Amino acid sequence: MNISFSNSTLAIIPARAGSKGIKRKCEQMVNSVRLITRSITCAKEAASINRIIVSTDDVDFAQQATENGAEVPFLRPTDLAQDNSLIADVVLHLCQSILDSEKILPSALVLIQPTSPFVTSGDIDDAYSKLTNNVDAVVSVCESEVYPDWLRKCNQHGWLIPLSHLELPQHTPRQKMNKIIRINGAIYWVRTKVFLDKLTFLPEKTAPFEMPSIRSIDIDNEIDLKLANLIAKYGIDLLKNG
Repeated sequence: MNISFSNSTLAIIPARAGSKGIKRKCEQMVNSVRLITRSITCAKEAASINRIIVSTDDVDFAQQATENGAEVPFLRPTDLAQDNSLIADVVLHLCQSILDSEKILPSALVLIQPTSPFVTSGDIDDAYSKLTNNVDAVVSVCESEVYPDWLRKCNQHGWLIPLSHLELPQHTPRQKMNKIIRINGAIYWVRTKVFLDKLTFLPEKTAPFEMPSIRSIDIDNEIDLKLANLIAKYGIDLLKNG
């Protein structure tokens, strides 16, 4: 199938109503601003983004999105708004809908998670700048708080054993360990053609965009939400300098 791509970008903000850790998570407040509003505002301020679509199954979320300047061309189908629904399937459905109605797709997509409240428009733009000719995707990361050599599991006898071969001797000070990064879940840039071919935001040629740990919180439960509000209230200097 031949698909035409425009020289433009599309931000996709997922906002499912049926979250379990926190009910209606996307409308929770951080520093008196709804999470869904924060993500839309951030996307609107990013020079690298031409268009913003919120993917939601909820009428109220859709109204909040449009009031804040995002598009909601349709409500997400129920079968794509379940606990086990894959975000790749959600984005594929959205791309197919755009293709059916407009006959053309943007050249690049960025998935922006409302649950990462401290992402900035500068983060989005800086990550996009790394999407060069030989890079298929750029994903935000931060330094990991846990090192692989610290991780253990129990064997069949109930004794602790390493997950895999230890790179360094046990009890090696953290300062002497190699830096480990983790995906922080905030920003996922990908070339649209690559996404359609591979159905992933993490294809082989994925480059990292590092964010400070202080701004990499991903809100999944009430403790995360309280921590985010504490950071927003008392950690302003850390957020600016981080």
